[in-house]
Amino acid sequence: ITYTVTDADYAATNGNTFKKFSAAKVIEFLNSKFPPLENRLVVLSYVYFESGVTTSAGAPVVQTFLYQNGAWVKAYHVSQAQYISAGKLTVFNFGAADEPNLNGYFNTFLKNDAAVSGKAKTGDVMYVSYTFFASSKTYQRIKPLIFDGTNWTSKSVPATPLAFLKKNGTWIPDATVYYTLVSAD
Repeated sequence: ITYTVTDADYAATNGNTFKKFSAAKVIEFLNSKFPPLENRLVVLSYVYFESGVTTSAGAPVVQTFLYQNGAWVKAYHVSQAQYISAGKLTVFNFGAADEPNLNGYFNTFLKNDAAVSGKAKTGDVMYVSYTFFASSKTYQRIKPLIFDGTNWTSKSVPATPLAFLKKNGTWIPDATVYYTLVSAD
């Protein structure tokens, strides 16, 4: 689901006229707005405010949340600036030709983000949310990476990213099966 928080959403969640959410309030909002559904993906645009972290006006953000094991997990959302740094100057998504390089891109993004690298411990798992374009369709994908003490890698985590397909404005799990041909084929 791609959703932009409205003034009415802020008022209903905050109980006042503050048009911004703290980290705790955004989870409260997600729980009230989107019924729990395993592997539900929500790409959310809202104004983030945290005392001592942002200005009193807050900061507009786009963040991805994944509902897993009974709770919302905040994924690492690839930004437009990061797509540009990867050579995606106008499309802001990755495609099949980029797949061999995704782990390298994401490792660089995570290591260069002080909020992530400053807290990373060996064995930590980070879910990276990115837009993927294939067969004339845009997908939102989640790729889990694990921190090995130095780098973020897909070793020891599922090699296949979770894939979602946008259908009628809603992200749904993509049932497409990908198969790599071998010599015998």
